[in-house]
Order: sequence, then structure tokens, then C-alpha cells
Amino acid sequence: MTSVQTVKFGDICREVKLTTKDPIADGYERYIGLEHLDSGSLKIKRWGVIAEDNPSFTRVFKKGHILFGKRRPYLKKAAIAEFDGICSGDIIVMEPTNSFIAASLIPNIVQSELMWEWAIKTSSGSLSPRTKFKLLAELDITLMSNAEQIRKIKVFNKFDDVERLQYDVGDSLNLVWNTLYREFYSSSDIAPNGKLRDVIHVLQPGKSVKSASTAARKTQIGVLKVSAVSGGFYKPSENKLVTQESEIEKLQICPDKSDLLITRANTPQLVGDSCIVQDKFENVFTPDKIWRAQVVPGVDKYWLLQLLQYLRKSGMLGKVATGTSNSMKNISQSKMLDIDVYIPTALEQEKIGRVIKCLMQLEQTRESHSSSRSEIRNRVMEA
Repeated sequence: MTSVQTVKFGDICREVKLTTKDPIADGYERYIGLEHLDSGSLKIKRWGVIAEDNPSFTRVFKKGHILFGKRRPYLKKAAIAEFDGICSGDIIVMEPTNSFIAASLIPNIVQSELMWEWAIKTSSGSLSPRTKFKLLAELDITLMSNAEQIRKIKVFNKFDDVERLQYDVGDSLNLVWNTLYREFYSSSDIAPNGKLRDVIHVLQPGKSVKSASTAARKTQIGVLKVSAVSGGFYKPSENKLVTQESEIEKLQICPDKSDLLITRANTPQLVGDSCIVQDKFENVFTPDKIWRAQVVPGVDKYWLLQLLQYLRKSGMLGKVATGTSNSMKNISQSKMLDIDVYIPTALEQEKIGRVIKCLMQLEQTRESHSSSRSEIRNRVMEA
């Protein structure tokens, strides 16, 4: 019986430290911030344009490099660069050393539970914990035979094929969403006939409490982050642990099934984001930055959700938001409820609501399949 051989992560992957003082002059057009990386996905689907946003980033990455989010590693943000650009200082740029383990397997090691558990363990800082490459480099990685590496590469290639199809499905769903926006709300002959307060009675904020940077387990109490409200979907795992009894006693609103939630404070692009709660999680509560909407009886919540998403994506909510910071904007309850909107008949609302609910169910199914694939990827990596 042979003992298991290991190598350090630093033996199979190294940090890349390229910088630029003038990214546009050096030929770079796009940049990546942590907000552009999706948790648990190696695919980059969003980016910023340097000429438009003028970011202060100086770190350079090249196509094929691995981008690893060192800030708040519990968010599990890492991806493969598909173009050259610059990125946030909160992102570690890595590349395989082509030693011991095939380069094509390295991204899957980086996006594994083994790596994230180590990154979380080695991170420091209470509000915004960060890890470092020199700490990640100390992680022990099981050394695989060439035959085993080839087998795993073939399996992961099949996963990649399926994920490409899933992205195509996602693009098609986005096309349908955008068509619905134009069909339901953007027509020039639809004039406002009411205010948002005509369909929402009250906006109830949660409470601001002291919390940890890590998420609460099922047996613990957590306060939701604004990222728990995401493009129509409720993500209760996006929460922060609350341990002090005096702080727990302040928490009042535990979102119930079918509740409509709205963020009153968020980034300029996401302020006013909304979602409908699909299932109740007894251990998480709303913060002061998330409203629970008391909807007028008879109003279709899925129609209202689509209206709120339209108001956000069209920039109408951003226009009534205030704040000097470019990273966080706020909307007051009075300004929110005073927005002019078009309110269709109850029958029209119901028709629109049915379509929205069906599309959301399709998207949830797609997300569920994606989560299952991530879990299987981890098991293959560990096998």
C-alpha cells in the first residue's frame, strides 16, 4: 500500500505580478472587479470598460490567467480570463507552472471546496477578510498520476460542454426578459396612471446589527446582505452571522414565502433591486438596507416584481437615489413610493405575472442544475 503523495499549491501555480501605469496606452480596454466575478463559476460574463469608468486599477492579467478573489473568499469568486485587461487589487492573478499537474486541471483545483476552505482559514480581517497568495501556496494538493489526470480532464471537458449549452440557455432567457420589458413597459403609448404607492402600502426596513463576515449555519442566526436580493431571486445564503444575544434581539423581520423584498441601499446599478421569497428560512432576518413591501391586496406580486426590475434597469430608481459615494446609493421610502408608474388592470397584471413566474421557474431550474454540477465537480476533483 503506497502513501498519498502531495505537492504544495505554490509548486503547481504561481502569482503573476504585471502592472501598468497607463492601461489605455498599453492597449487594454476592459477591466475586472470583484463585482464582475460570479460565485462558484469559472466563466467571466461581465466586465467594465476602462475608457468609460476610468478605474484606478494597475494590476494586469492576460488571457488564460486565473483571477482569484482574495477579499471575502467565502464568496468563492475565481475565473479564467478570456481576454487581456486590468483588475482590482483584491484579485490575485495566477498562472500554472506546468509542473506536476496538467495546466487545464488547475482552474478546477482553484474552484474546489478544498481551496476555498483553505482560503477562508488563512484570511484575516474582521469586516473584509483577505487572504494572500503566499498563504494559498502552502495548501497541500494530492499528486495524481498521469492516467488519473487525463481521466479527470475528460470529465471536466464534458462539464464545460454542458455549461456552454447552459450559458446559451441563459442568454436566450435574458433575450426573453428584455423583450418583455419592451412589450410591457417601454411602449410610448403607455402613460403613467398612478404612483408606486398605489400598489405598495408600506416599505418595512429591517434592523442594523453587528455581525461577523462569515455566513450563518442553519442552526445559527444571520442578517441578510443586500446581495441576498439579486435580480428577482432570493439568496438567503448571502447573510452574515449574528452571535451577540443583544443584537439578535433587535432582529424583527424573517422573510416569509411570497414576501417581496427591495434593497433601499446598494451600488448605483443595483439600488432598488427586488425579489420574491420562494421559501422561508427561519434563521435569517432583514437588515435596515432591505425593505419588505406590504403589497396592496389584489396586486399581482410577479407583475409588480417585473415592474420594479424595469424601474431599476431603466435607471429610473437610480435617478431618485441619493448619496455622494460611487459605491453606495440610497432611496428614501417617500421618493420610492412617489414614482410615477403605469398600472394595468388586474386581469393584465395576472397575465403578465404568469409569464414572469414561468420564466423565473425556468431560471431557477437552470441555477439548480448549475449548483449540482459544481457539487459533482468537487467530488470528481476529490476522487
